[in-house]
Amino acid sequence: MNSSNRTLIWRSSAYCEVTAEQTAGGLAGSAHWLPGPLISDCYVQGSVAGSVVGGLAGEARHNQFLNCYAACELFPLKTGDDEPLVGGLFGDVWVTDWGPKAVSCFWDAELSQVNFGAGSRLVDLGIEIGMGLTTQQMQNPEVFQDAGWDFDTVWMICDGDYPRLQWEAEECDKPQL
Repeated sequence: MNSSNRTLIWRSSAYCEVTAEQTAGGLAGSAHWLPGPLISDCYVQGSVAGSVVGGLAGEARHNQFLNCYAACELFPLKTGDDEPLVGGLFGDVWVTDWGPKAVSCFWDAELSQVNFGAGSRLVDLGIEIGMGLTTQQMQNPEVFQDAGWDFDTVWMICDGDYPRLQWEAEECDKPQL
């Protein structure tokens, strides 16, 4: 990867309460920089509301998400005549050969009450991005280890919680894994 022309968001977390009349996401409202950024080992928890709403990003175009998750309540808001677009990871995406990729990415489908990783345009095409899990699955380290997440140096799970980054160790009394 040539880092001189790529944005990198790496090992970041966000705890959010986002409300926007239009595009809203827990980590980014609109993520569509050219060429697409790499967003790796990130997560978001909280609530997001908007007419185009996603747990990680409201809109994603040319992005590559790797080992990320969203544990957010999602609230689609109807504005005007258009129906809201809502997805566990992304509200809206560009459907192209080079836009967005979500590798080993998950969202809490039980918490969000959303069964699709990206908004209805992809659902209509039968394309799925990411994987929705129950809250219990989201708190099981084996699910993430099986997907290739690094629990030796990057991630940890506190008992009865979602994965956290190891640099957040003070959030746990005793890290599990």
